[in-house]
Amino acid sequence: MASTAREAVDAHMKAINELNSDAMINSQHFPFVHLWPDGRADFVENSGDFLPLNKDSDLGTEWHHTVLESAEEITQGREAVSFRIAFSRRRADDSVLGQYEAVWIATKNGKDWGIQFRHGALEL
Repeated sequence: MASTAREAVDAHMKAINELNSDAMINSQHFPFVHLWPDGRADFVENSGDFLPLNKDSDLGTEWHHTVLESAEEITQGREAVSFRIAFSRRRADDSVLGQYEAVWIATKNGKDWGIQFRHGALEL
């Protein structure tokens, strides 16, 4: 787990890039909510209910990695920090597939920070 909210953002993005389910789970707090741009919501009660990313259906067949362009704090409290995330999805040759924004909320559980809510990705 991360010792700061920003470390939680970085760990979560790294886990996405690696398509590493264990790292994804370790970078999140549960229950976890992902609100998609079309209004669908994924609710994961606990780590045992976590379904790994499906690269082709969730990220597209050309996706190779994601670059975190910025993570701007938009609200900050002792136990939760909201971030406006800007990122680009890239091909293996680093060419841009698309640019996106999202809102991620990191929460503190005891001494550790993890991502507990994501809204996005909204294509620019």
